[in-house]
Amino acid sequence: MRDKKESLYYLPILIVWSIAHINLTGFMYEDDEGAYLYISSAIVRGERLYSDVLAAKPPLLFYIGALIYKIFGNDLFTFRFFSSSLGLVASILIFEFFKARNDRFSGLILSLIFTLDPIVFTQMRFFRTDILMLTTFVSGAYFIFRSRDLKDIVISTLLFSLSVFSRDDAFVYSIFLVLYLLFKYKERRYLLVMIGVILSFVVSLMLRGEQQVIGSFSQQIDLSKVNTGERIERYKDFLLYLIKTYPVWLLFPLIIIPVIKFRRENMSLISFLLVVLNLAMIFFSNSTFIRYTMITIFARLLLLSDLMNVLKGKMRYVAAVGAIILQILLNPPPIGELFFNDKTVLKIANHLKSISNGRDVLLSDYGYFNFLSGMKGTSISGYISGGSVNSGEIDAERLIRIIQKEGVDYLLIHTDGRLYYPYGCEIYYYEPHHIKGMRNWGVFKEYIEKNFSLISTFYGIGPVFKLYKRITSYP
Repeated sequence: MRDKKESLYYLPILIVWSIAHINLTGFMYEDDEGAYLYISSAIVRGERLYSDVLAAKPPLLFYIGALIYKIFGNDLFTFRFFSSSLGLVASILIFEFFKARNDRFSGLILSLIFTLDPIVFTQMRFFRTDILMLTTFVSGAYFIFRSRDLKDIVISTLLFSLSVFSRDDAFVYSIFLVLYLLFKYKERRYLLVMIGVILSFVVSLMLRGEQQVIGSFSQQIDLSKVNTGERIERYKDFLLYLIKTYPVWLLFPLIIIPVIKFRRENMSLISFLLVVLNLAMIFFSNSTFIRYTMITIFARLLLLSDLMNVLKGKMRYVAAVGAIILQILLNPPPIGELFFNDKTVLKIANHLKSISNGRDVLLSDYGYFNFLSGMKGTSISGYISGGSVNSGEIDAERLIRIIQKEGVDYLLIHTDGRLYYPYGCEIYYYEPHHIKGMRNWGVFKEYIEKNFSLISTFYGIGPVFKLYKRITSYP
């Protein structure tokens, strides 16, 4: 009877999770996802990761993607369903964790708050490193907090290591969590987790070439002009924008911490420090995107759990229901994602498939075009992004060298127009910021005019894509 009753708590979790699958493939402009999809397909074709095809991120997602591609081909729904399944795993572990720490009802509410958070809701709908990192980190935290048994310590070591193999910043968060537990419990077995995380990070770096490691760090740690007024003003603007756009990020801690206070037995201190660490990393990376605060969702759940333990009687349930209502009112999941539908990318991919001879090489702004059409890309087709362009790592001269060396036959460039999309708690816009946004665009434009001919123009819901074909021979 008890088991049947508990199984009913999983039903709302599954219902909310299933909503994220509505129109799952309606949007195909997520530039990082397009790159990851192309890299996954390139591995299956026999290209060597970090050598034949460059990548800035650790390898775990790419090899998972390669396995999916080998079994299901270029079915975008399957790749995104994998990501949503990661979100479901995290939701269930959060329920189990807070059920043990509080009670079933509190665990359910906190699980729903996690899934309905606009950042998590969006990341579950894309094949990206973010949701893989978050799920493996949350899973590691679940086991390391559950008990101090050696078995759970070993499992958490494995999961934190997988998190590090997903994203580099997971290394910092994992080490921070282990150091906190070492300080709190003074038990040497936590050193096993630290050793595992450090080794995983070292291996992850060694797998990548020196240039890609430097490129990855240049995108995540930007110490140039760190003390300048311009940099500080930009960071202040980001904090104000964060509070305005994602108010639950600050509002919940402001309400909860004065009630629960900083006590050794609760999670308020580690939650506060995790948020501070996250903000510091954003400042030093100079990458002011709200989605980079995703790790702090876990801190918010810990604070809410403490609040429900402090409150007596029915007040804890009132607080739980009030918390989820407040979040939905202030930061609802981006329902607009469920209705957005633009088939332009698919239309272009089908056109490319029809004109390709099977050996043609395509360089495009978005990896989706290579992934969906089956056309071979270049060594940087999974590497060209806003980060690599803005850092100056990819510029006109380097791109021209790659085109000539690797024999590019077609260029597909996002030349004009913006696309607005309800991404997380924001309205993102996608504009020509890859090939056209790189330094010395004028030099590259002149190169195109001399060596390529415009053969097609495609109009999407905002963006304009131009397809060029090579008209001169390579030296």
